[in-house]
Parts: sequence; structure tokens; C-alpha cells
Amino acid sequence: MIRYFATKENANNFAQNKQNLYGICACVIGNGLVEIIRYTGGISDNSTCIKAIADKLNQNDVEPIHLNDIIEDELYHIRV
Repeated sequence: MIRYFATKENANNFAQNKQNLYGICACVIGNGLVEIIRYTGGISDNSTCIKAIADKLNQNDVEPIHLNDIIEDELYHIRV
């Protein structure tokens, strides 16, 4: 089963700004291993928003192929 997790990145590695950015990781957990299936980083600096999206993905058992489209749709609805 695919599980989605919010992740934290340190933006200092990428740019001059010092804010933390968050992403979402689609993983399969089994036999003591975590396999990353799909990852989208640098989505937002709002951890609460990213955690809420990851929770929705888990609740709806979404296939990882749709991850980027769903993130785009969620961010669009938040800003409108």
C-alpha cells in the first residue's frame, strides 16, 4: 500500500532565502524498508497545508502517478 508523507527540505542548499520548504513523498513500507515511489519537493513553506494534502492522499488511496496533478489542483483551490 502506498503511504504519503510530508517532508521538509532545507532551502539553504538551493537559494539565498532561509525558509524551509515542504514536499510530499509517496512510499511503500514493507519488510523493514521504505521505498520511495514518487517525490515532489519544494511545494510550499506552509507545513500545515502540506500535511493536510498528504492526509487527503492517504484517505483516498491515490495512485502516485496522480501526485503532481493533485498537488497542483489543491494549491489552485487554496489560492482562489
